[in-house]
Amino acid sequence: MRKIDFGPDLGFTEIYNLIKVIRSGQLSQGKFSKNFKKDLDVFLDVENTKSYLTNSGTSSLLLALLSLNLQSDDEVIVPALTFGATANAVLLAGAKVVMADVSEKDFLLDVSKLESLITSKTRVIIVVHLFGMPCDLSYIATLAVKYNLTVIEDAAQAFGAIYKNKSVGTQGDFGCFSFYPTKIITSGEGGLITFKNQIHSSKINMLINQGMRVKYEYELPGYNFRLDELSAAVGLAQLQKAKRFIKSRRNVASYYLSKLKGCEFQFENLDSISSYSQFSVRTESNRRKLITKHFAEQNIPYSIFYPKSLDEFQIYGDQKECLTSQKLSNELISLPISSRIRKFQLDKVIKAFNGA
Repeated sequence: MRKIDFGPDLGFTEIYNLIKVIRSGQLSQGKFSKNFKKDLDVFLDVENTKSYLTNSGTSSLLLALLSLNLQSDDEVIVPALTFGATANAVLLAGAKVVMADVSEKDFLLDVSKLESLITSKTRVIIVVHLFGMPCDLSYIATLAVKYNLTVIEDAAQAFGAIYKNKSVGTQGDFGCFSFYPTKIITSGEGGLITFKNQIHSSKINMLINQGMRVKYEYELPGYNFRLDELSAAVGLAQLQKAKRFIKSRRNVASYYLSKLKGCEFQFENLDSISSYSQFSVRTESNRRKLITKHFAEQNIPYSIFYPKSLDEFQIYGDQKECLTSQKLSNELISLPISSRIRKFQLDKVIKAFNGA
């Protein structure tokens, strides 16, 4: 049997675009970058003056935080069950991380406990749409208004996901996307930042481009966070297939939901449409060990997102224990999902999982 592959779905169009870039000799800031950005704005329904391409989702998060001029005693609330980049960006921006626990129901920020974490020093809430599943943005927006907070959507895993008929990553003050190879669409490395307030546009653009608004005129210490033309060429080809990718992933998820036994699924609210960057289920920790053993024996790929909750790492300072996040880190397992996986391969995964 062919090995189950749930890596990026790449094809002729990506290769053709790369050849065109190489032949052009323009490897940075060319027509593919321009067209990728333009088509992303259309896909997400974002004004073209309120987004920028970046070289990663992490860069997008850092840009959002740096544009806010945070101080060392400012607090940024981050869910404890997420990739370290979310919290790392806060430290790199010079602020303090405050870990928030997640819900056992949907593995996302537990909004019922969120208000208790807000203090006079809280400036930002970072919402992570984990595994492609949208968070409850309405309630978080209400809290943001009440306490005058900035909301940053970490939509790195949720390109194409929908909350109340709008794309996630476009409803907070900032949205941060990633096009890493494990995401819905990929450009190799790459990202996008969106923002609601035009006041952020100039500073973000300068931070991306070495602190320059005009070439060789340095106004602030910036970075090189630009997306290269080769990556944009791949990303543009991928974006043309994004709707098909998401439909395929949702079909795979639906099949898993109907067949898997002895586990709990990530809850999808009626207001939400997940793009399923990952399909993660919860099962008892000892059973997870048995499942991973069965998978390894049968050459079935899987992932553990994430082996430890972020509140357990000393780098983020003293944190109140996030017990649900810690529990889920021992119980979640992500199963193969992609636009290329076939039914007989899914059946193999399901048989191995249910038999454990």
